[in-house]
Amino acid sequence: MKYRWVILAMVWLVYAAMGSAMSSTAPLVTPILSDLKISYAEMGVILGSWQPVFIPFSLIAGVILDRWGIRKTLFFASLIVALSVGLRYFATGFTTLLIMTAIFGIGGPFISIGAQKAVSLWFTGRERPTAVGIYMTAPSVGGMFALAATNSLIMPMTGYSWRLTFVFYSLLALLFGFVWLVFSRDIKQTAELTQASLWSVFIKIIKAYNVRIVLIAGLITGLMIHGFVQWLPKMIEYSGVSAETAGYLSSIVSAVGIPATLFLPRMIPNRLRGRFLALFAFLSSAGILITAIGSSWVIVGLILYGAAIVVLFPLLTVVLMDAPQVSAETMGLAGGIFFAFCQIGGSLGPMLMGITTGSTGSFLAGIWTLVIAGLVLASITFILRESKSDS
Repeated sequence: MKYRWVILAMVWLVYAAMGSAMSSTAPLVTPILSDLKISYAEMGVILGSWQPVFIPFSLIAGVILDRWGIRKTLFFASLIVALSVGLRYFATGFTTLLIMTAIFGIGGPFISIGAQKAVSLWFTGRERPTAVGIYMTAPSVGGMFALAATNSLIMPMTGYSWRLTFVFYSLLALLFGFVWLVFSRDIKQTAELTQASLWSVFIKIIKAYNVRIVLIAGLITGLMIHGFVQWLPKMIEYSGVSAETAGYLSSIVSAVGIPATLFLPRMIPNRLRGRFLALFAFLSSAGILITAIGSSWVIVGLILYGAAIVVLFPLLTVVLMDAPQVSAETMGLAGGIFFAFCQIGGSLGPMLMGITTGSTGSFLAGIWTLVIAGLVLASITFILRESKSDS
């Protein structure tokens, strides 16, 4: 089982490449709007287009991962992500870019859920929250790289071509996919899903008290993350700064969240997870609101939001893994259900921001919606139970 750290490192690389691909469109919104002549509302639909595809494929991915293993599944998922990003080179307008972005939702869930399942299979006990914290930093690092480097490094390197910039992120996903294929291996599992009815396992999982709260919390968290982060560079540009500066400022969210993701999940006792989830949800709302104030408060708001929001998913993941109704063998199915709920919120967030901004000419209405969502999240996570008493 010492090889588990190699597996974790390979999972991290694949997940980081997915994070870069996922965040690659946000810093390119301005040139895409200008070149393809699309509206804010249409861009909001594009930014949120992969999540509706992600939702049904989350359930499919969970079952496939439970039965086929993580090695070949994550490799093919990396190919799909690379295809989605690379095809955007050929976009000619709203419809083509929409379809190419939506393809990401086919490969994305296999990586998100596969990473989760790999940790549940290879790590147990006190090492599990540590491993969760480590692999959860991957999309943040990947996203931070995309936000900070796209306009300052990749765009100049490609002759300021947003099309070739997408090709760069496609090749990155492809490279790490092949690295995963070479170094990864599957671990033998018991046959729980082949002996029990898939439907009965599904019912067993969703009937758990903590799991139901985690699913609702995941939906709201997805809304808050994607609704805010996908539009963050454009929101900052809206205040009068350059695209390059907006990219650097947007990357603050990931930069300050990485150490919090690494250390906090393993430091928080089981009995206090609900309380801390509520606290971080409240602080996330406060960070969004402070950022919206603008001027010198932007950096303060981004630091507060980044330090708080990124801890929500790792804590929710650990709560899900530790539920007595969820075993390592059924983690694929449980993770699929969880990510399906997360991406319902993830789809609604960017579309909501785009539609409200297009109709009102301001990001303010969308900002207040996200703030209220965070307060609702704080109230429901506060009532989580300890895993040992889950029923």
